[in-house]
Amino acid sequence: TDKFEETTLPPREAFYNRLNEVNIGLEDYEHAQSVWKAFEMSSLGEYSDLYVKTDVLLLADIFENFRGVCMDHYNLDPAWYFTAPGLSFDAMLKKTNVSVELLTDYDMHLFIENGIRGGISQCSHRYGAANNKYMKTYDSSYPSNYLLYLDANNLYGWAMSQPLPLKDFKWVDPSMDILSAPDDGPFGFIVEADLQYPNHIHDKHSDLPLAP
Repeated sequence: TDKFEETTLPPREAFYNRLNEVNIGLEDYEHAQSVWKAFEMSSLGEYSDLYVKTDVLLLADIFENFRGVCMDHYNLDPAWYFTAPGLSFDAMLKKTNVSVELLTDYDMHLFIENGIRGGISQCSHRYGAANNKYMKTYDSSYPSNYLLYLDANNLYGWAMSQPLPLKDFKWVDPSMDILSAPDDGPFGFIVEADLQYPNHIHDKHSDLPLAP
């Protein structure tokens, strides 16, 4: 908090970026000086407050524009929603005129609820090392392995365009061969699976097991 009491803008070298190991550019520093002078700053605390205000006002402008777009297209106000998925779901219902059947079977509800899992959104391993014949550091005394980088595009857009459960919920005979059902068929299935996991893949699958 003592820094907020300083009455002058720190020198350029004080803006050194230790993450990128570079100093602030001269043009950026001159801009900071211009802002300090134009708004008649008397302390770093005031300078920080100005940054926060402009940041919030910019976000407010963007959100107000977003509200206008949603009102024009869907006549729905995002300010009345907690999340964007809730807004998009209502927009879908309004545009498609689909009527979703209420699931009233308590056992079905518990069955589905027990299968809800959070999405994986992080790398479980911080470091991964490859070892193969294409590398200068290849060590033939160790097993060969490779690193694969995948850039999956439009994950949300693709998922939101896939069919969702709508109506006619019912239990089916457990002996039914659901694997023979086409992926793009008119009916889908929610399956409870019990898997026997061989010991030799326990470590490999420990972070993300199949059918969790």
